[in-house]
Formats: sequence, structure tokens, C-alpha cells
Amino acid sequence: MIKNWIKSTIALLVIVILIITNLPCLESYAQDYNQLNHRVVKVGYYPDYATILEPASDGNMGYGYDYLKEIAKYTGWKYEFVKCSWDDGVKLLQEGKIDIFGPMQKTEEREKIFDFPNVQMGTEYGVLFANKNSGILYEDLDFFNGMKVGTEKENYYTEVMNQYCKDKGIKVNYVYTDSEDIGRELKEGLYDTYLTGDLQAIPNTTVVARLSSEPYYYATTKGNTEIIAGLNYALKNIFKNDKYFEQKLYEKYFSNRDISKPSITKKEIDLIKKTKKLIVGCQSDSKPLQYFDKKTGLPSGICTDILKEVGNISGIEFEFVPVEVKNGTISKEQLDGIDLYACYHDVSPLKSLKYTDAYLNVPMMIVSNKQLNLSDKLNVVVYSFDEKNQGQFKKEYPQFSIKKTETIEEALSVLEKNKADAMLIPAYTYDELEQTDNQNFYVYSTDIKCRMDLGISSKLPAEMTYILNKSIARLDNDVVNTIIYKNTSTRAYDVSFAKLVKDNSWVILGLLTLFFAILLIVIETSNRKLKSVLYVDSSTGKASLAKFRIDARGLLDNAKADEYMLVSIDVNNFKYINDIYGYDAGNKVLKILADHIEMILPGEIMLTARRAADNFVFISKTCNKDKVFNAMSDDSLLKKDVQLVLGPDYDLTLSIGAYIIHQPFKNISVMLDYANIAKKTVKGKVGNPIAEYTPEMNEHMELKKKVTVGMEAGLLHGEFITCLQPKYSLADESLIGAEVLVRWKHPELGMLSPMLFIPLFEENGFIEKLDMYIFEATCKLIQKWNQAGLTKIPRISVNISRVTLCRKNLVDELKEIAQKYHINTRQLEIEITEGTLERSTERIIKIINNLKAVGFYVSIDDFGSGYSSLSILKDMPADIIKIDKEFLSETFDSQKGRKIINSIIKMSKELNLEIVAEGIETKEQAEALRAMNCDVAQGYYFARPMKPEAFEHMIINGR
Repeated sequence: MIKNWIKSTIALLVIVILIITNLPCLESYAQDYNQLNHRVVKVGYYPDYATILEPASDGNMGYGYDYLKEIAKYTGWKYEFVKCSWDDGVKLLQEGKIDIFGPMQKTEEREKIFDFPNVQMGTEYGVLFANKNSGILYEDLDFFNGMKVGTEKENYYTEVMNQYCKDKGIKVNYVYTDSEDIGRELKEGLYDTYLTGDLQAIPNTTVVARLSSEPYYYATTKGNTEIIAGLNYALKNIFKNDKYFEQKLYEKYFSNRDISKPSITKKEIDLIKKTKKLIVGCQSDSKPLQYFDKKTGLPSGICTDILKEVGNISGIEFEFVPVEVKNGTISKEQLDGIDLYACYHDVSPLKSLKYTDAYLNVPMMIVSNKQLNLSDKLNVVVYSFDEKNQGQFKKEYPQFSIKKTETIEEALSVLEKNKADAMLIPAYTYDELEQTDNQNFYVYSTDIKCRMDLGISSKLPAEMTYILNKSIARLDNDVVNTIIYKNTSTRAYDVSFAKLVKDNSWVILGLLTLFFAILLIVIETSNRKLKSVLYVDSSTGKASLAKFRIDARGLLDNAKADEYMLVSIDVNNFKYINDIYGYDAGNKVLKILADHIEMILPGEIMLTARRAADNFVFISKTCNKDKVFNAMSDDSLLKKDVQLVLGPDYDLTLSIGAYIIHQPFKNISVMLDYANIAKKTVKGKVGNPIAEYTPEMNEHMELKKKVTVGMEAGLLHGEFITCLQPKYSLADESLIGAEVLVRWKHPELGMLSPMLFIPLFEENGFIEKLDMYIFEATCKLIQKWNQAGLTKIPRISVNISRVTLCRKNLVDELKEIAQKYHINTRQLEIEITEGTLERSTERIIKIINNLKAVGFYVSIDDFGSGYSSLSILKDMPADIIKIDKEFLSETFDSQKGRKIINSIIKMSKELNLEIVAEGIETKEQAEALRAMNCDVAQGYYFARPMKPEAFEHMIINGR
């Protein structure tokens, strides 16, 4: 603790001296600043193009807005923001009616009509957006070939897309649009995907392809020398003072967006399922980056812990083994035994390997046993430093001569013998060395980052590189920071007080005599600011997830089983708060919620933090469970405070999941997952907003994961199979039809009932693919019967979900499939559920009329399960009503219930509707329905669902 204080003080002294010695420069800068014009600059912006977001109640925000604010510090400009479309913005800039417009890429054509600054203001990927429920997979080239791509005219990325198509050997058709509602047009199927830059925010979409990255600029009118001079001057000084300004701003606004995290392709999913484990070779003794604990023998260190997280994200188990490097080489036996190599790459057999993206960039430091002038020609020793990193070092310090060693011990020996002036060393390794070595070092920071990545064995498929890179891209910054903190700041070192005083005696003496009192206050403030970067959530002022993990571990290390509970809270529909009210209002709601969590039971909420977006977590005593739950589920004060921000009509609701901590020693991440699993069971549902975690929930979530991961492969491999349940005339019990049902023969889970997967598919949109697949399979089946010469094929009904029913051009697609297999549409019946009719009634009526117009019969399934049954009879142009089996079983046992059923049948008859009763299981039910003049029966009493071959046999036999 004292040593850290001393180090911070030394750094502060250097800063004070630098400020004093550079006062003339500051005065010169101030003179230059004042020479610039203080004027109002008109900035055109394109709504939802995330560099400048829509103005909220208290002003603008966004990457571009913050960038322009920074520019204003050097130019004195004030801004007037002008909302416009892309075409209008280009026109206004050409005419000089606005001063700045962007972002835009620089091209030869644009340079003829606009002026661009010398420095770019960011980098943007060209991407293809698709509706999140479209079922389109990432880089599904089979689908891409021939698809419709929406885009604006004069879109820079059209040429990039053309090159992508050429490289991939595909063709696409462009659909030009200037709509402000791209999300709606994607949903309605006007085009399959939309081409734009990844900075654009389009609700309810996902990225299905990522093209090349391109720098972008904010342009000005041709010849506007005042604006271009101001931009160049400001940008030059911004990067001079902080070369990572752009990177920091990008991380603030874009790093946590799903769009910045690539998706997994169908081919990669298959490879993950086949790959059980990967062997990772790492260094055995390179603390604190990667090493094997001498007591436990387990792999440890910053790199190792991060790679474990990469393995968890990818779904592939990593097994770590030590690798020994001798004389700059690694044995063939060792190399053959590993799949991935996590050590430095300056080893002869490894130089030809392919490598992943960096999972960590370690800051490097120059240390020496004497004072240095880094502008001098110096001999610097480096160890285990590969050619990529050496190239970076040579570029930054071309005057240095480099000497290489294999280990830090060898490098230290070279330094001690004065065979080198300095040593280049990773910052985290220096922390370790400083705590355990007796020498005093002079330390110099650098801008060099040591790139830590994974070498990939040539025996692995090329797709493994993409899988690992995408997993690395999904690393959570909070998790990485926690890992670094755990492996550095929280480790215990055996350093004597006498050594501490001896090593720093001159510093202590100087501080005591001159700066002690003043610097102590400044250092404390500096330390608080430093900690706040990592440990304080900027939106709420509360603890970050990284701080929560550390504090929770400390609290639970001494806890008893079931003493505490971990609670996870989400604001329902928070995304729409941001979309409708603006990000500023959304942040205010988050702050209100954070404050209210701490006020639920003052003193009883032990730890709180904002996990991400609108997700908060806290730990409290289990004995207060009921009080906490009651307070959270009906917090009228919270709702009132939120209404002050969003208006009196807004009714805030929460989803809450809790995990009773039975095993306090468990990993905090696992506990967070358990609470989230419980929360998901009540998310978006009416009623009790709170759920406690049970092991069954985890099993259900695991089942959902397996179902989701396997659904695409299931369709490709023909795992979804059809069966048919016959329908009979109640008048003479003759076979008059059948309903097609689906089952999933899952390779791991066995035969799955549709009740297990249909609701999930309706949530994730995959139901559209399945519906169309089953419809086509049914047409193939009828074609087979037709070709076999069967003459009395009954009408076959196929279910179409409410999601698929809203599919653009559905009726045309169904008609085309029927024609493809030469099927008369009168042989087919389309079943839609009553629940579909509760919304968009006029649209559904139009779809039903269109289905009937091309010859399909239409039936309303599950009639009686909703609340609008009687009212829809007069409005819906359907042909058939199917009485819900649950409704039938619940009402059939009473005289009153039978009268209701009889009334429905009678009313339907008067409207010329055919009546089908589902779920008939007894002779008594059949006889009663026959007496009521019900037309058709379906149920176990007559026949169970059967394979197509068995039903074909029934057709042949007429029964």
C-alpha cells in the first residue's frame, strides 16, 4: 500500500515538473486558440446514424457529438444541428447552407465537390442488416445468391458489396429506398437485407454479413477554408494530446453493441458441436501472464484466465498444458500435441502458424538500473518478444539496438552485467518483478502494446480461426479488467518494510521536506479517479460489475449456505424508452432505479451494481427475502419518480430473478447466470414479476440452448418429421381428411414434442422456416400419392403460425410450392390459430381472403381458447371452425357446457361453417357431438397420429 502511494507520488512530481517547464507552450497554444474564429457552425446529421443521435430533452449525444465537442475546445465553435436525410444533407452542404456533414467516406468523386480534413474521424464497417426473425444466417452464401438488397442510391458501400459478391461468387439484386423506417421494410419483406454502415441503428435487426472497414470523415463545402483549417488544426492537436482519443470514444458508444460482436455461421456451429476439446500450450513460469501454480499444478495467470473465458464463450473446452522452449525452438513432439499455442511466437517452428486476433494488449515499459534519455542510441534487451511486437518497437524507437533472450532471468542478467542499457518488459510482469526483486529500477512508460494471441495448429479447420476471433470479440471488458485486477493488485507479496524504506529513501526524504501535505491530497484524489474508471458505473454512479464481483467474493468467502441471495433486475421494454424518449431519459431512469434499489431496505442491501444496459444486480440477506420482493414488485415511489421523467402515463414494470446462494464458494458468474435464468422465466409475462431459481430452470434453459443451437442443422439433416392424424365424418365415420403434425427426432434429446420447440421457434422467428418446410413436405407427400394413382386422397390440413402468416408474399409462396408439385390447392387446408386473430384483424381477413382466392381452404384452429370466439364468427371469412380440445374437455362434463358447445355448432351452421371437434377421446363424446350435428371428429378415440406410410395404407383401404 505504501509502495503504491510512493509510486503514484513520483509520477505526480514528474507531471508537476513537466507542466511548469511547458508553460511557454501552453501560452503559445492559448494564443493560437484565440486566433480562431468563434462562430456558429451548422452541422447536418442523419437521424439514427449513431455518430449523432436524435436530440434528447437536454441536448444531443453520441460519438460524433462528443467528437465535435472536443473539436470546439480548439476552435471555439458553437454548433447548430440540422436534421436531414442523406440526400438533403449532401445537397445542403454543396449549396453551403450547412458547414459540416457526415459521416461519409472519401472518394475521388466526392473530393471534387467537398473538402475533407487531413485526419479521419473514425472507421466504419459496411454491413448487411436483416430482420432478427428472418432466420437468415451469418454469411449464408446459398441464401445470399439472388437475394434482394435494400440500399440508398449513391451508397458508398454498393461498390464494396459488388466486390464482396465477386469474391464470393454470388449475385444480388438491389432495391433502392429512401425510407426512414428500414426496420419496417425489412420485416415486410420489401428486401431481404439492407446495406449500410455499421454505425446506423436499425431496430429489430441483426448483422448477417460484415464487409470491409473504411475510414470516414466529416466534410465541408468545397472552398470553405475556414472550416477545413479549423478541423485540421483541432484534429492534429486532439491526436497530439491523446492518440487513443478515437479508440476511447468508440469503446464508449459502440463496444457493447451486438453489432460489434460477430455472429456464428451455420458451418461454424457444426464445427463447434464436433469439437469437444482443444489443447492449449502455454508457458509454465511467466508470472503473472501465464504459469502453472507450483502448489496446485493448475494453469493460472492473466492470459490463461482470459483464454478460459474465450473457451466458455465459444462453447469449446480448453485444456492447458505447459510448453518448454529451448534455444529458440519447441520440440516437434510438443507441437504435435497441442491445438493452440498461447506463448510468444518468436520460436522457429511457430513463425509460419496462423494467429487469432489479440485477446489482450499488454502495455510495455522500459526499465533500467540507471537514468536514461530515450532519445539516445541505446542497447535494449527483450525476451520472448515476437517479430510483430519487435517491429512495433523498432518503429517507435528506431535509434535502439535490440538484443533478444528467451527468459526474463537471462534479460536481467544481461542488464546487471551492463551488456544492455535497458530492458523492455510487460507492465504486469514488471509489477511482479518489482515486488520480489531487490534491485531499484528506473521506469519509463511507452506507447507499445504487446499483442497476446493464439497460434493455431494447421491440423485445425480454417473455420476455427473465425470461431475463436468471434469469441475474442465477445469478451466482456468488465470480466477482463477483473481478471487483470485479480492477478496483479490482489496478489500477496512478501516485501519487508526495511527493503521498502531502503529502496525509496531519497523519495521519502524529498516528499517529507517539500511536497508531503499537498501531494497527499492530490494523490488521494487521483487514486479515486483511477478507481472510478474501473469500479464506478458512469451512468448511475454506482458500483460497476467488476467491483461487484470483487466485493461479492469477499463477502461470500465467509458466508454460510443460504445466508445471502443474489437478485437480478431488468426494466421491461427499456429499449423502447431509449428509442422513444431518448438516451438521456433512459439514463435518468437507470439512475432512479439504482437509487431505489439501495433504498428498498436501508442497510440490508449489501452490494449493488449495474451489470449491463438496464440490468442491475444486488446481494441481500435471505432472511429479508419476502420484504425485498414485496418492495420491488410494488414500488409506487419508483414508478412516480420514473413518471416525472417519462410522463404520467408511463407504467414502469420490472422482471426480477433471484438465486438463493446455497454454495457461497461458487463462481460469481455462475450465480449471476442462475439469477438471470430465473428472471427470464418471468420476462415479458403478466402476473408475478419475480422468480426464484430452481435446478429445473437451468435444465429448461439448457434444453432451450440445445434446441436453438440444433434447429438449423435439424432442418438441413431432415430431423423434423411429419405424421398425420386422421379426421372422420361423424355422420358415417368415413375418412375425410388429416392434419399434418410435426415431431423432432433430435440426435441427442430423442423424439421431441412440438410443445417443447414450437413456442421457442415462434419467439426466435425460426418457425417461418419450419412452417414452409412442413408445407413443402406435405406437398411432396400428396404428389407421391397422386403419382401412385391414389384417387380418393382426402383434404390435408397444414398449420401456419401467426409469425409466418405475416410473412411478405406468403400466399404467393404457398401457391408456387403447390404448383411446383402439381397439387390442386383444393386438396390443402391452412390452419391458423384463434390467437392470431386478436391483433391486426383487418390484415388477417385480407390474408384469409387471398388464401381462399387461390383455392386453399382456411380453418380457425383452437376455437374457444381465446376471448373473442363469438365475435370472430361473423367477421372471419374462414371455411372451417375447429373447437379447441381443452375447451371441449372443460365444458363437456356439465349441462351448461354442452349447451354452449351446441350453441356454437348451431351458430356456425347458420354461417355455413364446417365444424371440427378436436381431442375426442371417448365414445360418449363422439355420440354427443354427433347428436349436436357436429361435422367432423379428430382425436385418439378414432385414431392417433401416424406415419405417412400408415395413413397411405388407410387411403388405399378407404378407412
